[in-house]
Amino acid sequence: MSAPLRIAPLERFLVAHDPEEGGTARADHVVGVGGATRTLAALTVRRPVDAALDVGSGSGAQALLASRHARRVVATDINPRALELARTSLALSDVRNVELREGSLFEPVAGERFELIVSNPPFVVSPDASFAYRDAGTASDTISEAVVTGAAEHLREGGFATLVASWVHARDDEWSRRPRGWIDGRGCDAWLLRYATDDPATYAARWNRALRGRDVDEFVSTVDRWRSYYEREGIAAITTGAILLRRRAGATWVRADEMPRPPGPRAAEQILRVFAAQDALEEGFDVTAEPLALVDRHRLDQHLAYADGGYRVDEASIVLEDGVGVAAPVAPHAVHVLFRLDGSATLGALVAEVVEETGLEAAAVEADAKATLRRLFELGLAMRAE
Repeated sequence: MSAPLRIAPLERFLVAHDPEEGGTARADHVVGVGGATRTLAALTVRRPVDAALDVGSGSGAQALLASRHARRVVATDINPRALELARTSLALSDVRNVELREGSLFEPVAGERFELIVSNPPFVVSPDASFAYRDAGTASDTISEAVVTGAAEHLREGGFATLVASWVHARDDEWSRRPRGWIDGRGCDAWLLRYATDDPATYAARWNRALRGRDVDEFVSTVDRWRSYYEREGIAAITTGAILLRRRAGATWVRADEMPRPPGPRAAEQILRVFAAQDALEEGFDVTAEPLALVDRHRLDQHLAYADGGYRVDEASIVLEDGVGVAAPVAPHAVHVLFRLDGSATLGALVAEVVEETGLEAAAVEADAKATLRRLFELGLAMRAE
């Protein structure tokens, strides 16, 4: 006899969810602690707040995590079974500062504002309404748009939102254009992170792979049906990623970056540095004007190519161990400067040292180093010296 529920650990908490063995069997299935759960958790800014909101809470995993640093948490979901299991999760973890409310997205919190909002909604772009955790039953990517615009509306000044989403675009379209349109005029700074962009067939196969083990014919027919839907809607590509918002008065900014690696436990620290760095750059900060230092526990990856009897740097990048998962390219001559970047000297002084020791052309070293330092500063991999 199979147990009706599963209990999964999440840091110090216990999360109740439906069994995953054999695939999803019921429309109100409540998923456990999966990849999207961990991605959202890692990309959430953790700081003390008065009120936090978890939209589409499911098993209550994000609400549990927020309960550690929020005085009170509100968790909403349209699925009564999800709220039932979230209530179980709260009881198992002895968490008492989370309030559960039934309703669609932000309807249960109309007129309220929060300092932190997180959401892992049913963002999958699909023609179906089969499973509450996956299918919103709305056209195209409108569920992701509704979560982004709703989060912007319900954030307090200075508050952060982290949202997992999928959005559609043409094959050759710039992947960030559509969410930029959702954010424009909403009074929020935004960092857009792309995890993957799929063609319709790959996307459909990924979200229906559980069918492959049960019924291959049904799997094939479902993928074909989804592909036909995408074709009718003019959808040529689907991007999956995360959208980070911060509400702020005055002029706002939006940046977009690739996130090829899953985020780790130090991602929140890097996120705060990125937002602070972007603010500084928008205000005119010049990375060459004062000493910068590299952030601890980063990794410099170099690929060497052999040609004409010797090795040369083919490409190089820096990534923060356990950080957001974004990598900063390093221009060839900039590597010599990075070895000296300890917060004790400005770029001009470092370039002079490199030129004297290596005999490289000063203009080439300076150009490579300036571009690389700006990128490192933008991505929270270098910071102003203490």
